[in-house]
Amino acid sequence: MRRTLCAALILLASPLARAASETNSSPAISPQSLEQTAVALADSARNLAPAERDQTTRAALSIVLLSRFNRLLPAGLDSSGLEELARIFLVQNPDLPRQNAMADRLPPADSLVFNGSQLVGGNFRNIDSLIGMDARPIALDRDLPTWIVPLPPASASALEDQRQKFQAAPASAATVDLANRIYLADVGGNLAADGIFLRPYAGRIDDLYHHLAQQGNDASGLDFPALLDSLPPRQYSPISGTASRGSVPPSRYNLSDVLTGGSF
Repeated sequence: MRRTLCAALILLASPLARAASETNSSPAISPQSLEQTAVALADSARNLAPAERDQTTRAALSIVLLSRFNRLLPAGLDSSGLEELARIFLVQNPDLPRQNAMADRLPPADSLVFNGSQLVGGNFRNIDSLIGMDARPIALDRDLPTWIVPLPPASASALEDQRQKFQAAPASAATVDLANRIYLADVGGNLAADGIFLRPYAGRIDDLYHHLAQQGNDASGLDFPALLDSLPPRQYSPISGTASRGSVPPSRYNLSDVLTGGSF
């Protein structure tokens, strides 16, 4: 596809190779093996000092409850409470009906439940509905950071030559495929190098991204996707510019979950 080189932009994103290195797979650990490890851990701690024994018992119980029952250990349990749960869950030959009945009384890991006075549970299923250290939704922080850099015509032409060479190299196929999988869209064809995209200038919407998201603060970073919601049916991403839905990476967060200032 021919490009208007005088209006081309380069997007710099974190190197995709780093993301690839973080996806190394390892054999899954079964809940049964985790439970056996937790029981052995608790057994080895029986002769420790009370404070150390409670700490180890708490860790062992947390492993069993989360891995097998999808439940959380209640906060603030004293030594007697820990021992009571240990007699039920940290044994070699467990009483399964008794375990299930007790687990049903513990806080759920995947949801929040109102018990009449407060919310209890972990809400692990909705990890995107949490605020990160920078006061933005976790899902916003999961996106690779992206910067738009405008290029003069000569630089755009040189980078277009590089893009064509990169796309033609057999060794680049894996990186192109990885980019498409990371962004869940057909964006690999814009790669001029690992993490460097070249595309035409998208007009005023690029300027708004640069001003609100790239040079702004946490609040303006949320203002930009809110602005996009008001411009249907246009689809936009700093990676792809304005393009068809299949070529625009989907949003990793839901603005309906966001309240004033990025709180939930």
